Amino acid sequence: MADLSTQSALTAIGDPAFEGFVASTLYSQGWSITYRALDFRSLIEKLETIGKQNQVLLISTDLEGLTPESISKLQSQHLTIFLFSDGDDASLGYSQTVARPTSALELIALVRGSLRTPMIRAQNEISQKVRAKTIAIAGAQSSSGCTTFTINIASELSLSGKKVLIVDAHAHSPAVAILLGQRGLHSTQEVRSISPNLFVIEITQANIESDLARLSGALSTFDFVMIDLGAISELGESLKGRRWESEVLIWTTIHGDEFWVLSKSGLVATENLRKLAQEISINAMKPDVSFIHTMVQRGKSGKIREEAFLTLVMPLRPKRIFSIPLDSRSAINAEREQTTLNESNERSLLRKSIASIAGEITS
Repeated sequence: MADLSTQSALTAIGDPAFEGFVASTLYSQGWSITYRALDFRSLIEKLETIGKQNQVLLISTDLEGLTPESISKLQSQHLTIFLFSDGDDASLGYSQTVARPTSALELIALVRGSLRTPMIRAQNEISQKVRAKTIAIAGAQSSSGCTTFTINIASELSLSGKKVLIVDAHAHSPAVAILLGQRGLHSTQEVRSISPNLFVIEITQANIESDLARLSGALSTFDFVMIDLGAISELGESLKGRRWESEVLIWTTIHGDEFWVLSKSGLVATENLRKLAQEISINAMKPDVSFIHTMVQRGKSGKIREEAFLTLVMPLRPKRIFSIPLDSRSAINAEREQTTLNESNERSLLRKSIASIAGEITS
């Protein structure tokens, strides 16, 4: 397993155009290419100089001097190797090759989805026909309302007849089970039904491999998969990391359809949003990005803060921009009753706002 804190790699690719594409794509995502081997001999000489352990290698079967035996020897050592195909490699004796990516996003997804254990790497593969729209919900700062919003947007979607799965992917402070009175959710490896058309799972460190497998499988059985990621900081580092708590975030950037960022107003919140927006702009991902301004107050001050919010997010050309009013009483009552806003007070301003968003994404 490579130590990704270095965020560096070596290339050994014969085709200069493809090598340039690989190097420039990784560079754009914060990687450094420490060596670009022109043949297998020079690659080995470089590895002997810098040491083989924990190196990340991107190799193509068109590399001069490369043989199936030599690549097998490298694969048996402490190296993370991406072996790209250059045609009919099976007839040449190569195995475990991958097709050359044809886009930057495809290459980035491959790297993000493979720099972990083989077990987790396997769970990133989606083999069934995808039915679900997957929406990840993240906060630009803590206490931005991610979990409350996730629960209630999922509830509204289920009330419209959609089959919906809530995924609690908070690494250190899962809250969906608490807010909905679902005791023991973390100890089960089954998707739990909590109401007609509404289901929930909680991602845990102990079951991360099987949880990712269930998440991938859910794409063929649900209409919507709503993933509560919680507050996110240092997005770029998380996407290059190998900590278990980054797994669902990385899975989302590869397989998700939409990535919704919630943010409050205020000096600290605005600065956090600015940093996250900057990281989103330089880290490629598959899902379209949308922004939700939460706890919006009425009046002149609320309008000024709304304008500041739009100034930050508009340069990213988001797919959607929503706003949710400040309605602390409704949120607190639903939390106390451990239920949804619809069951607690269906006429509340907050509930109506979230129901309107649900209606927009299903229309």
